[in-house]
Amino acid sequence: MRSLGEQRVANFLSRRGVAYDYEPPEEGLRPDFRVRGTNVLIEYWGGAGFRDYAARMEAKTARFEAAGFDVVHLVPLHLRDLERVLGEELGKRGVLP
Repeated sequence: MRSLGEQRVANFLSRRGVAYDYEPPEEGLRPDFRVRGTNVLIEYWGGAGFRDYAARMEAKTARFEAAGFDVVHLVPLHLRDLERVLGEELGKRGVLP
C-alpha cells in the first residue's frame, strides 16, 4: 500500500470479507482498489485539497466512469469514520449487506 489511508481501506475490506485487487490495470489507469467480480472501484484521494489535484481527480474519474466503472471516492477526512462511510458506500452498490 502506498499510504496509511490505502492501508486502512485494505484492512476494512479484508475484515469485511470483500475480495479486491490492489492497483489493477484498468483502462490505462490504476485505480487504488477494484472489488472483484464487480464494476466497483475505490479511490483514496490522499492529496485532496492540494493544488492541481482536483483536476487530476476529475480526469481519472471521468475515464473510469466512461468505461462503465462505479467509483467510490474517499478523502482523508473519511478516515475518521471509515467503517460507516465505506460501509454505506459499498452497501449502496450491493457489495455489502
